[in-house]
Amino acid sequence: MPWPFELIGGALRSVLGVSERAEVEVVRVTPLRETQELEAKLDETVAAMQRACESLERHADSIGALSDSLPALTESVTRLTEELSGVMRMTAPLAAAERDVSRFDRLLRRRPPAPAAPAPGPAPPIAAASEAPSPDSARPADS
Repeated sequence: MPWPFELIGGALRSVLGVSERAEVEVVRVTPLRETQELEAKLDETVAAMQRACESLERHADSIGALSDSLPALTESVTRLTEELSGVMRMTAPLAAAERDVSRFDRLLRRRPPAPAAPAPGPAPPIAAASEAPSPDSARPADS
């Protein structure tokens, strides 16, 4: 009697194999895989956005600290400008005296001698008016 059990067993195995292949095909064709890939990309995007927000918060903190230090810096620059103005007022008479001394020094300074005139030498020959050919001399003489 093993024969009817083999028939039923074979039929059951065939049905189970078909259903198993159908399940694999359904998973491959359905958008379940695409949904999983999209979820993974979405997770990556959210993580990147969180890192960017943290970075922006750090930058905002740095800018806040910088803006807190600006009044003190402005005050220091103002004091430095006032001190430099005082120093400039004190050194103005010294600068004027230095200019006067330099002018006086230029007056007393020895100037180099003027360049000498060119040495007389043989002058290039210049044609005299008496040596120029006359129009009469161009004619042949009558013998």
